Amino acid sequence: MEPGPKDPSIVTYRGLLANPRFRWFLFSSTASNVGYAVYAISMPFLAYRLTGGFLLPGAVLFVEYLAYSLTFLLGPLVDRARDKRTILLASYPAMTAIALSLGLAFSFGWLTPALLLVLVTALSVLWDLPWMANNAIPAWLLPSEALFASQGLQGIAGGAIELLGYAGGGLLLATAQSGATMYLYAALLAIATVCSLPLSITPGRDISASLASSFRVGWQRFRGAVGRPLRDLAAFGVLRDFFAAAPTLMAVLLAPRFPNPAVGYGSLFVALTAGSLLGGVVLGRWNPRRFVGPLMLLTTAATGALLIAGYFAVLALWLAVPVWFLGGIASAWYLLTKYAYLQGATPPEALARTMANLYLFSGVASGLGGLALGGLANSSPLWVWVAIAAGGLLLASLVGSNLRSLRRLAY
Repeated sequence: MEPGPKDPSIVTYRGLLANPRFRWFLFSSTASNVGYAVYAISMPFLAYRLTGGFLLPGAVLFVEYLAYSLTFLLGPLVDRARDKRTILLASYPAMTAIALSLGLAFSFGWLTPALLLVLVTALSVLWDLPWMANNAIPAWLLPSEALFASQGLQGIAGGAIELLGYAGGGLLLATAQSGATMYLYAALLAIATVCSLPLSITPGRDISASLASSFRVGWQRFRGAVGRPLRDLAAFGVLRDFFAAAPTLMAVLLAPRFPNPAVGYGSLFVALTAGSLLGGVVLGRWNPRRFVGPLMLLTTAATGALLIAGYFAVLALWLAVPVWFLGGIASAWYLLTKYAYLQGATPPEALARTMANLYLFSGVASGLGGLALGGLANSSPLWVWVAIAAGGLLLASLVGSNLRSLRRLAY
């Protein structure tokens, strides 16, 4: 099965919604992403509550990102799957069981830092599989010119409901028992499972090559002159994503400074998601296929500048919320632009491997950065922490601007 015909109408949101398989994909991925929103808002704060320090939240982000970096080992499995639905139906139920286990452990006081890290690691490794599948599926369903519109529509559908996920997660953190957010995550994963049942993606490609051969082929795209853009993108990702955990950790750091820490923390995350929603809508309409590199560099610098603004905005929640809203726009533009480029510039049959191999570099950097930033938060004043995190992002943007193929990245 090749990507859909190059019908101009499919580039519009209405055209995408007229595709039944895309609708089921949208329902399934949205439920999964909303569930992850609940998980993302609650896990760092729950880790903070468990010990009262900032090292465990940093360690949680470390094992998450480190597990995500292992996607390069799993990429060939996703590309070789005869039906991409199999990946979703194998992963979501197992993740549901782990999320329920986390909820029970939080609720009944069984949870220790060691058990938390074990369960988070298992959940993160399993999350790799549907993440790769969901990034590969649009490239099989749609022509390349529709991929930015696809990202925008997923942002509208997912972002609007993710607002409820973040708001619900924040409300549960403030008013309910600790395990409630994990029960909600499990329920949303169950919904994603059900919505995946009608979604059959059978590429019809020859996958007779061995798994080892498929693994080698995935790395060949990084070699030679043709692989230069991917190598530069990987190098930039290492610098930029070392500080990827900074906005999340900063929200945890700022929470105790508000009169109600849980409400303050939840409000910042809701603002971040609202900004991501608007950013996705604008990006989908803009369709900046020819400005991928410059946009990634500018949004990285903007994120660094907004961390500095967030430090001064801590005087009042009403000042901090707009800063996090703008941070959501910058984050959405960076990630959606990166994913749309990879979907549009990579053959669909190699997309999961290419994305997974690329994430190896940024994932390791993100994990080490999360651990380092968590440790730094325990031992340094907030202004020192902000200066290092923001300075690192600004430096990454500057270094990236000197990578020629990154500056010219387009598809």
